Amino acid sequence: MTTIQQKDCQCSLCGTVNQCGVLTSTNNFGGLDTEFRTHAVGLDPLTVYVATCSRCGYTAYDLAKALPPIVVPKVKETVAKFFASEKLDRADVPTYKQYELLACILKVKRNAPEDVAEAFLRAAWMADDDDQKLMARYYRKKAAELLEEQLPTEQDESTQAEQQFRLSEIYRRCGEFASAISTQEKIVKDRLHPDLQRAMIKLRAVLEKKDDKIMKFADLLG
Repeated sequence: MTTIQQKDCQCSLCGTVNQCGVLTSTNNFGGLDTEFRTHAVGLDPLTVYVATCSRCGYTAYDLAKALPPIVVPKVKETVAKFFASEKLDRADVPTYKQYELLACILKVKRNAPEDVAEAFLRAAWMADDDDQKLMARYYRKKAAELLEEQLPTEQDESTQAEQQFRLSEIYRRCGEFASAISTQEKIVKDRLHPDLQRAMIKLRAVLEKKDDKIMKFADLLG
């Protein structure tokens, strides 16, 4: 089971002490899906990984980690604009919105595009869990745009093939079936892990039916 402990963490943006959850154990009993999301039985660890300051709204994987002084003004501006437009209670932000804000902050901090994309994808997963289908689709599109830009920079062919597999599935899950098929067709199949090759064959049939439902590897390979 997933278990957490609470600890005090001081917000690096405003200095407020918050209670933050620390993951002490988790599991993968729910299986792995084709976007490479691990599903736990019990509490989802994704709800623990991200934290939001209850006073200023700063959101991060680690609230206490010091921010480079040069990015502080932009981060403050980003956080203020987000809460002004969303009109959310800083002490009770839905997890998918936490990850959305995190993605915006990571972009301002000039983190790698794949880090920003991962935050948007996690926002999509959390939106799925809250039955926010339109938001989940929006987040997946944002993640796909970033991953599409990053792909040509990957030099390792096996890694690139795996990334293309995942990108194709992100496109499928947000209903962009033509882009999903196009991405799948670019994959150098002999560079892909044999299990992913097998899964891809079955996923092509799912794509042709224009089915955007979640798919787990256990169902495709079992």
